[in-house]
Amino acid sequence: MLTPFIFLVAPQKIYDILNLKHRWIAPIILTVLGLVIKVWLNSSWRSETFIFQTHSLYLTIVSITILVVVLWFVNAALLYLSILLMDVHPSVTFKSLFSIVSYCGIILMLDEIANFFLVSTKIIDSILIALQCRFPIGLDILALGITQNRALAILLHSINPFIIWYFAYLSIGLSTVAGLSKIKARMLSFFIWFIAVGFVISIFLITGETRLHIRFGN
Repeated sequence: MLTPFIFLVAPQKIYDILNLKHRWIAPIILTVLGLVIKVWLNSSWRSETFIFQTHSLYLTIVSITILVVVLWFVNAALLYLSILLMDVHPSVTFKSLFSIVSYCGIILMLDEIANFFLVSTKIIDSILIALQCRFPIGLDILALGITQNRALAILLHSINPFIIWYFAYLSIGLSTVAGLSKIKARMLSFFIWFIAVGFVISIFLITGETRLHIRFGN
């Protein structure tokens, strides 16, 4: 269970292990735990009660676990298909890519927790923020009070320290575990970033929402 924490400061050590044995249970457990705590804090903050409701807790754990596994599965599948189409390392396995994505997912979980606490501080007037649910830690901070174009804000917000950290570690994993050259690993990471941002913007344009609503209780 210590490997997820080691990964955050020394990813190469974990990737060397993944070269020998594929692992994803520990990072998924940590990611789910972190997101459950974040959802609980968010729901408790709104209702001003920090009491656990057992049935709500179970439902939240199941919902988040399914969401995380599905998202990581889709991400790994997209990476796998892209590598096959590039025909640069046909011996790469889906399990190895899923392991990489699972460990990198810890960074996105930390992003969510950091965002919750930053948004909760209300140190920036919400009227200045185009994305009400996201604290401007990326290039979107340059657009505060300038534009309320949320599609543009999503693009600018996707260039922030956590996202850069995520894709930097992803490219290292693709190079170390999947056997891609550093240039091709970075190109593939950029492609995944482009697809992810485009997907979120598309969801917003269709539904007007940029996030999933999961909370404890009613």
